[in-house]
Parts: sequence; C-alpha cells; structure tokens
Amino acid sequence: MKRYEMIKGRNNITDLFFNLLRMKEWLKDSVWKAALQYIDPDMLLELGQLLRKWAEKYEPWSWRNIDTELHYASAMRHLLKWRKWELIDDETDIHHLIAVIANCMFILYNEKNNGN
Repeated sequence: MKRYEMIKGRNNITDLFFNLLRMKEWLKDSVWKAALQYIDPDMLLELGQLLRKWAEKYEPWSWRNIDTELHYASAMRHLLKWRKWELIDDETDIHHLIAVIANCMFILYNEKNNGN
C-alpha cells in the first residue's frame, strides 16, 4: 500500500490533496499522452460504420488474418480512387479516405502483433 493511501481519510484537506495527486497522475497518464479530444468524432463514426460493414460481409476481426501486403494494396486503391475525385466508395457508401485509414490501422496492427 502506498503511503498516501494509508493516511487517506484523516481529514478533508488531506483527502482533497491526495485526490488532486491522483487526478494529476490520471491526467498525466491519459489525457496528455493520448490527446483523443483532437480526433474528429465523425471520422471515428465513419470508421466504425466501415468496420461494421466489413464484419457483416466477412467475419468480425477477420482483417487480423490478412497479410499486410493486401491491406497495403487496398489502401493504395482507395487512395488512388480518392485522388481521381471518386470520394465515396460505391460498395460501402463510405469515403475512400476512411478505407485508407482502416487499412493503415490494419497494417499497424499487423506490424505490432505479427511482425510483418
């Protein structure tokens, strides 16, 4: 047990002080390291929609078993379609750049977990 946990509860000022210490640690560990407030929520919702459609068409989480090269090829196809001003994918009805983000996420997952 940490020292500040042992003396917690002695009085309101002590409680306040140690609660502030815990809050500071929480802020340091969460908010400041991963600034999630800067991620566009609409983009995350579209990404979630795309992943739902993927799970319905294939199997949930099946993208984990696909080779990185296939994810790369898919990301490039979507990027090139976007570059040619085709903004929305006909099959999913979602922006091509969302598919690029999804494929990059898949590639990062493979890199971290599968080493390829």
